[in-house]
Amino acid sequence: EERGLEKGLKQGREEGLQQGLQQGREEGLQQGLEQGLQQGLEQGLQKGHDEGLQKGLQQGREEERRSLVRNLYAAGLDPAAIAKMTGLDTKEIVSFI
Repeated sequence: EERGLEKGLKQGREEGLQQGLQQGREEGLQQGLEQGLQQGLEQGLQKGHDEGLQKGLQQGREEERRSLVRNLYAAGLDPAAIAKMTGLDTKEIVSFI
């Protein structure tokens, strides 16, 4: 009877250990996935924000250049003079007008 008890305790410990390990792996994996998703989302949002900001600034500068060229042209300057003043290519200036 004592051997059966020892055998049962040993088997119970082994099964408990296996179940504990399995449960720990599953919970760890789930927690890791959740943290990874959260970090990925935060990084993606930050990257999107940064890229959107850069694109918006670039578009704003482009529109400012176009407006400047149109105003200079409206003031009577020819495309060659505008090119000399702004450093822009004459073809680009003509496309803005």
